[in-house]
Amino acid sequence: MARDRRVAERARHLIENNQKEKSAAAVASATRLCGETNINTPMAKAKSSTTKIAPKANHNPGGKEMSEHKEARTGFIENVSNLGGALFNVKGVKKFASWYIDTSEKLANGALDFQASATQWAKETPLAPIFSAQNEFSRKLVERSANAARSLWLLN
Repeated sequence: MARDRRVAERARHLIENNQKEKSAAAVASATRLCGETNINTPMAKAKSSTTKIAPKANHNPGGKEMSEHKEARTGFIENVSNLGGALFNVKGVKKFASWYIDTSEKLANGALDFQASATQWAKETPLAPIFSAQNEFSRKLVERSANAARSLWLLN
């Protein structure tokens, strides 16, 4: 409350000193000082004084020096880059690729096993050779794709 009163008094003083000029700069500086504080002067009631002006970019409400902020920012950036280096190294990527290829191959073979069990009803019908050929072709395709992926990633 006391701070708001001091700010309002300072703004009134600025307005009174600059009232002769009635310049936009005087209104802007008073508005910047008081923000949303009500000032009962003709100048403050002017339409241009209701415009909010952003606080200064170098304003430091926490009281820390700018060098402390720069050091903290630099430390944070170094920590993030170290974390990225640990996560995205060649060994990590190869390990992930190996896991992904193995998991995909297991899932595909599981789906093919389910398909084979789902087509057991056609064992004694003319469709049996079609289903078995499809299953054989699919298993070869999965096996070759997994081997090709392992070769590309140099995992063999």
